[in-house]
Amino acid sequence: MLNLGLIGAGRIGKVHAACIRQHIRDAKVLGVTDPGIDRDVLKQWAEEEGIAVIYDDYKQMLGDSRIDAVLICTPATTHMQIAIDAIDAGKHIFCEKPVDEKIENIYKIIDRLKGTNLKFQVGFMQRSDHNFRALKKAITDGKIGKLHTVRLISRDPAPPPKSYIATSGGIFLDMMIHDIDLLHYLTEGEVEEVFAHGSCLVDPMFAELGDVDTAVVTIKMKNGVLATIENSRISAYGYDQRAEVFGDKGMAYINNDIDDTICVATEKGYETERYYGFFLERYMNAYIRELSAFVDSVKNDKPVIVSIEDGLKNQKVGIALTLSCKEGRPVRLDEIG
Repeated sequence: MLNLGLIGAGRIGKVHAACIRQHIRDAKVLGVTDPGIDRDVLKQWAEEEGIAVIYDDYKQMLGDSRIDAVLICTPATTHMQIAIDAIDAGKHIFCEKPVDEKIENIYKIIDRLKGTNLKFQVGFMQRSDHNFRALKKAITDGKIGKLHTVRLISRDPAPPPKSYIATSGGIFLDMMIHDIDLLHYLTEGEVEEVFAHGSCLVDPMFAELGDVDTAVVTIKMKNGVLATIENSRISAYGYDQRAEVFGDKGMAYINNDIDDTICVATEKGYETERYYGFFLERYMNAYIRELSAFVDSVKNDKPVIVSIEDGLKNQKVGIALTLSCKEGRPVRLDEIG
């Protein structure tokens, strides 16, 4: 049994804890720490999840020899120090995206990992989604031939609260970074140049915070593949996640998941199920699959499915897109450290 320590019991931390308890037999969350949550509230939740130990802070957790690996689910600004301390304590790490907001901090973690046999997986769950895995297989099986273009669309049902946006890093580093990871995953290539356009069409609070809520970008890969990504912080019809890949022998695309595929036709027209209203509903199976893969990589010494180097590449592209949108010009990736 792999003993896990949960650092951060916010929304995503609680999702991971529930996934492990309900679906992963060879691992358990032994303990949790989150100084930002009232201890009595944290204790009640921990008891409901079958978590035995509540630590005063993450350093106390790292000092517990029973803990094999930690899940870092705290704000991104805290990731570097927690990760380095966890590496020094000999703990395997699952870290929610982004690894860190600053490129230089990610390099520091990479340097600290050198010479160890520790696993470090980044929480980009969409690679583990059944639809995107099928799309990837269509490419690798050669069904569409040589890849030419990729189109990714991501639209959220409603914008997050202002308090979240203020510390999110902006649309390119918070929302679109998932699409960036998918682009790397689908193409297995390196980004050469990006160009981003952004507007505030959903809520003026985004402009007040120096962010945008609607963005369309073009990306050129080093192998010549071209990509477009479209993001919006609002979608009246539900959580919208679609993708298309085009090659010299054909194309493949994926549509949104719904509870069922029934379509009712009447004199008023056609009625179908609404798309999921929240990303946790849409990607719950992906969360289970990525955590299962992490446990498997630790227990059986397998490569992680999303490495810290993957996280670094994604962050560089997100920073380049942010710069492009701000300055209104193409940005080459070699401009980013």
